[in-house]
Amino acid sequence: NVYSVILLSGNFCVLDMFAIIREHQVNREDGMVQNAVVNVDAVNKALQTAVVEAEASKRLSRSFLANMSHELRTPLNSVIAFSSQLLQAEDIEPLHQDYVKLSVQSAQSLLGIIN
Repeated sequence: NVYSVILLSGNFCVLDMFAIIREHQVNREDGMVQNAVVNVDAVNKALQTAVVEAEASKRLSRSFLANMSHELRTPLNSVIAFSSQLLQAEDIEPLHQDYVKLSVQSAQSLLGIIN
């Protein structure tokens, strides 16, 4: 709709209501696009932060596993070595020999998992 209006000053003015409504829609859409851009930027920053934290966590996890692996390997090797020496003893009873064999097998299994 187009309206013509004579202002108090005597000037003649034409109002195009569709143009005014469309201008408000465009302004509102621009605001929505700007909000969307801001939201995308915030999400991207959050994702970048998450990636940095995940990489740091991965490094710490590897370091922890490497240290724990070393800490477990040393005593397991000792258990295997001492148990193997016990098995070579001639005066060990058969029941105790079975226990020592189980100990060696378990320690070797654990060592296999760690390696």
